[in-house]
Amino acid sequence: MGQIGSPEGREELRAPRTRLIGSVAYFPEKYGERIVRLALDILHRQLVPPAVLVKHKLLTPETVNHFYPNDELIRVARSA
Repeated sequence: MGQIGSPEGREELRAPRTRLIGSVAYFPEKYGERIVRLALDILHRQLVPPAVLVKHKLLTPETVNHFYPNDELIRVARSA
């Protein structure tokens, strides 16, 4: 098991016969959008929840492409 759902972990989950069975994804790439929306609500004096929680997901070899379908495109773009 892994944590964070890092690009390296996702790559390993896609490897044939991997020994990694899963990784918990926190989706930090989505934090900015959520925090800006929350900040704007506060600035507009709207009610906000006392806590904002992240919905973690379990990445497995079967689900990794569902949650991160663009990994291959990002890898190709970086190598170009």
